[in-house]
Order: sequence, then C-alpha cells, then structure tokens
Amino acid sequence: MLTKYTTVNIIYDAGVDRVLMIRKRRNANGFGANGRLWKDKYNFPGGKLEKGETFTEGVIRETIEETGLIPFDLDMKGLINFKGLDMLIKNAVFLTKRWDGNLLSETEEATVEWVKRADIPFDKMFPSDKLWVPEVFKPIYFMTDVANSEVNGQMVQKLENYKKQNKKDPATCKSSGNLCRKLSQRT
Repeated sequence: MLTKYTTVNIIYDAGVDRVLMIRKRRNANGFGANGRLWKDKYNFPGGKLEKGETFTEGVIRETIEETGLIPFDLDMKGLINFKGLDMLIKNAVFLTKRWDGNLLSETEEATVEWVKRADIPFDKMFPSDKLWVPEVFKPIYFMTDVANSEVNGQMVQKLENYKKQNKKDPATCKSSGNLCRKLSQRT
C-alpha cells in the first residue's frame, strides 16, 4: 500500500478566537478518484511532504504557499493515520499561534478566510474533522487512525485506535513519553 506523508496547520488567533481556513477550489490528489472529494471542502493549510522534507519543514512550506503567512512556534499536536482508498496517509497536525507575512485571500488551489472557532464549518469538512479538530486546542498530544471509504460518492470515515497523552512540558516533547516520541520521528 502506498504511504504518503502530509501536514495540517491550524493557525489560531487566540485574541479573537478564530482560525484560518482554506476552501479547496479544485480537486486535489488524495481522496477519491482524482481527488474529487476535496473540491469545495474546508480545511486548514497543509499538504504533502516533498522528498526528504520533515513534517515541520513541510508544514511551514505549505502554510506559506497556501496563505502567505510564515508560521512560528509550531506546536505538533497529533498524528492521524488515514487508511483506505488505496493508500495510507500519515498526517501530522500542528497548532500555530504566531506568524508573520501578508495574508493571501486566495491561491490557485483555495480561498483563504478567518473563521470564528465556534463557527468552524464541520458540515463542509470531512466527517472525522469534527472529532479531532477540538483536540488540537487541549493541552494533549493525540494519535488516531481514520478508516476511509467511499459510499455513493461520499466520504465515510470512522475514528479508530484513539490515544492521547497529557502534554507535560509545553515547550518540548521530552517529558511526554512514547506517544510524543512517535509524533516527533519526522519533525
């Protein structure tokens, strides 16, 4: 089975309790035949790693490409293994509260917009997002598997093997045990 490595970066403006989201304007390689399940979905900046790239390098590059913002003080919050649809996608989840640069309103791939955290459009996202996105704002690291399938042209997802570990040291993973070590293998 083909394995791809990807990232997602939730850029959080805590002062006004909002997140930066992208809305895909076109199909993307990844889920469903020719990635058609991505079109018009809301998500967060991120994407596939380039050859030899770490999760951290990839999430910085993707955030700049998709938003124009340069993220600082990246906090790796979790790892999601998306299984099914002929591939395994290992997706590192980051939270960013500091950035620089000029925000783009749109790119070739997506439109970019700030959304109040309470108004995250889970009904226009993938089904599993409503389960793991709230975890990003807690002082934990998490790992989970998401089983993907397609039924009648719709994405069906099931969360499996969910694990979390309290985040003991906000600056580093050193005291967070095995889970944090697994998360950091490609950072």
